[in-house]
Amino acid sequence: MSLPQNVIILIAVFGWSFLKTLGAMSRQETSGDRMLLQKINLGWLAPIILYAGVGLQVVSLWYLVRPAPITTTICLTSIGLSVATTCIFLVLALCFPQVYQEAGVASRESRGLPPRSEVIQFAGNRIVITGVSAFILFLQWVMISLVFSSQPYFDSFAG
Repeated sequence: MSLPQNVIILIAVFGWSFLKTLGAMSRQETSGDRMLLQKINLGWLAPIILYAGVGLQVVSLWYLVRPAPITTTICLTSIGLSVATTCIFLVLALCFPQVYQEAGVASRESRGLPPRSEVIQFAGNRIVITGVSAFILFLQWVMISLVFSSQPYFDSFAG
């Protein structure tokens, strides 16, 4: 049986997300998210989010390639963590705008990028932060829709 188009899209997106998370893990100490969490004494949360995310992405990819009825639950759990993370960082960025901007500057500098003031001001704008987060949440909703529309396919592998 060939893979439905929705499942191919899910594999591509989960694969991209997995590679992106691996990249974040490799630069854990210099990531803006980690720096933000550290500045508000929640640094311990960063590795938990990263390792849980990569674990769920690997398992999701496994079950997308080897479908089973549990595939829907696993994929939704992975997306759920992503939604929760997006919401957490949105709230933190809005509650601690100065700390958010400082973490952004430190992250850029650690990667050898100049901390251009117009970029930092734009990225620290509450409307931009909210808009980007809303767009990310929309994409996550699309992913949830793709998972649910693929559920009959996953369920066909029962037994």
